[in-house]
Amino acid sequence: MIANVTIFTLVLFLVIAFTLLERLRFLAPFRDAILATHQEVIIGYLVLLFFNIFGSLFMIYRKFFFKDTGKKLKHLEKQLDAEASDLATELDRD
Repeated sequence: MIANVTIFTLVLFLVIAFTLLERLRFLAPFRDAILATHQEVIIGYLVLLFFNIFGSLFMIYRKFFFKDTGKKLKHLEKQLDAEASDLATELDRD
């Protein structure tokens, strides 16, 4: 799950980065001056942007792909509570 979200985050992050690079092309002659004075702020913003995108996609992923988790866990709990369950005997042996 985390791997899938990380891949989607990287793709979306790169799309945003390349779009910004395209739109801010007019700042290319001043690149050295801008990076010399604002490099830490830019890196900090990019890190925060990455983690915000990751968190948002993680919440969306959980919302849409883990709808029935509670029902599945209730079913497993009922199965474990049953005395004659094969799963309970398997778990007891370990």
